[in-house]
Amino acid sequence: MNTLLEGWGANVHVAVNREEANCILQGYPKISCCVIDYNLDDGVFGTDLIREFRINKPLCHFVILTAHREESLGEKADNLGIPILYKPINPVILKDILYDLLQNPKKNSL
Repeated sequence: MNTLLEGWGANVHVAVNREEANCILQGYPKISCCVIDYNLDDGVFGTDLIREFRINKPLCHFVILTAHREESLGEKADNLGIPILYKPINPVILKDILYDLLQNPKKNSL
């Protein structure tokens, strides 16, 4: 995923847990988009992290990636107003979603 995003010109910062993600978001105030897996380390869910991050980053866009296909997960993403992509990820669809989010500043942010 890193190589793919960097190949599109993105500056990529990788976090494997909540603490690292918080450090990145605090250390890089101009982050405009976060691609977050649904199942994270430490039993944390990506949707929970997004709720937390939106408090300090209301203009940041989010995308959830997951292999889980439960209907409730789709509902959680809908309630948060974020797109969800199911693994395996189609790079063309991911690129289209990211482009759309970054070209429409009010979409997906608070």
